[in-house]
Amino acid sequence: MANQETEKAITVSEFITHLNLYLVSQNALVQGEVGEVKPYPAFLFFKLLDKEKKAVLGCFIWKRDLERLG
Repeated sequence: MANQETEKAITVSEFITHLNLYLVSQNALVQGEVGEVKPYPAFLFFKLLDKEKKAVLGCFIWKRDLERLG
């Protein structure tokens, strides 16, 4: 485990950039129950639930993509 004094904190933006660089090369199919849907003008926010493990994944989809999917 790294020493807290030598660890460099990164910003939220930097963290998201690193995450996106890693995840862009990954293919995944995630299964769960849709819960807590919140519509906004340009997108739909929802939570994907794994009730067995009590895990929650915050998600969104652009409205144009949702309409294309039917």
